[in-house]
Amino acid sequence: MSDSREHVELRGSAISTVTLEEWQAWVDELTRLLTEAGLSPEQIADDLRETFAGITFRDADGHSWRHD
Repeated sequence: MSDSREHVELRGSAISTVTLEEWQAWVDELTRLLTEAGLSPEQIADDLRETFAGITFRDADGHSWRHD
């Protein structure tokens, strides 16, 4: 993850395994960075929801989940 104040990049391979706990840590870090940039909690929630809406994750048991 990088903090350039213009974008945030999550680096990984084409095939990545991300646990729910890792994903939550990334979301928490993005939330912290966006808060420091002056965005309101409501704006952050809306932006994250819109940004991640198209990503479907699958856990080790094969269950699908999305960021909400």
